[in-house]
This record gives sequence, C-alpha cells and structure tokens, in this order.
Amino acid sequence: MKLYFVLIFAFLAFIVHAQKVQIVPSSQLKDSNIKTVKVITNKEEFKNHFGDSLKFKTLLPYVNIPQTKIWIAPPYSYKYSERINGFIHLATTTSITCTEIKGFHFTRVVENITNEKIAKQNATIKSIEDVQTTAGFPAKMVTISFSLPSKEAGKEIPFERLMLFTGDLNNTVWVNATYPEAVKPFVYEMVRKSLLSVKYDLP
Repeated sequence: MKLYFVLIFAFLAFIVHAQKVQIVPSSQLKDSNIKTVKVITNKEEFKNHFGDSLKFKTLLPYVNIPQTKIWIAPPYSYKYSERINGFIHLATTTSITCTEIKGFHFTRVVENITNEKIAKQNATIKSIEDVQTTAGFPAKMVTISFSLPSKEAGKEIPFERLMLFTGDLNNTVWVNATYPEAVKPFVYEMVRKSLLSVKYDLP
C-alpha cells in the first residue's frame, strides 16, 4: 500500500447519472498528428489564434479514454495524444491527462496529498476544494503549483496543475490539467469545466 502511493506521487511530479450526451468510442480516437505551433503568451496572440470565434469556450463531445472506463468532454481544439493518454493544446502548452486507479476510493487517494509529500516533489498545494462533477457526483479538486526548467527561456517556468479526483466506491478517476501560469487567464475556465465533465463507467 505504501509503495503504491509512493508511485502515485512520483507520477505527480511529471506530468453516474444518466445523461443524454454525444459520445465517441475509444476505437475512434486517433493519435494527433502534432505539429509545431507558435506558443501563445499574451491576450493579443490568443485573440489572433482563435479569431472572433467563441468555440474555445465550448466542450467537444464526450470521449472514452482508451483502456479505461473514463469519459470526458475535452475543450475545443484540444487534440488526443496516445503518448499521454489525454489531450494537448500546443498553442498554450496545456495538457489534460486521465488515470484510473482501481481498488481505492478517491478520498483515500486525496488523504495522501499533503503539503509535506507535495513539497518533496518541489511543488506547493494552493487549494483543496470539495466540488461536484457536472453529473452530480462528489469530487475533490486539488490545485498545485511547481516550476520546470526551460532551456529556451534560460530560466524556470511556473506551472499550475488542477487535479480532479472522483469515481465510485472501489475506483478512483484522477484527471489532471497542467498549464503554464502565464496562460492561466486563457485556459483555466475551460480546463476546469472539462475536468468537472468527467464520468466513470458511462452506461
């Protein structure tokens, strides 16, 4: 048990009610052909990237994460990546990853997220919230901050990560959204909305 949670925190350093929804089976998910794009760093670049479209404020249809029972509605223009088993928006260097932890209720997992343990990963807990998913299930939203070195910038870049924990009595759904703090004003609302859309074992 102790080793299991050690592995969980090593990973931290890196990286249902019935509802009518449009869904996409995992068999239809394809790894994106990722291309290099200009990274958004300010409001004007964000506007140029999306134009006058408000589509960036919408969520895509629900998709099933391959080899899991997790369903999520990713934000518009986020592309699936098999490498992270989640979604990427390159222009804001934002990612959403999904993990299924079998055999543990999510509250037991969150109990092991402490300031002491997070500090060992060179990160800081900013908040832990009691929330509900859009389907009405109880969940915990944990926000942490950390920095990663950047060769291009020649300095460390501050990041923020939202971690949503929910699930059923015997399984935990763990969904992360990670983004540079510099782009938080552009991505926070939608990635939070996407995380809260998560469902487990959608019928």
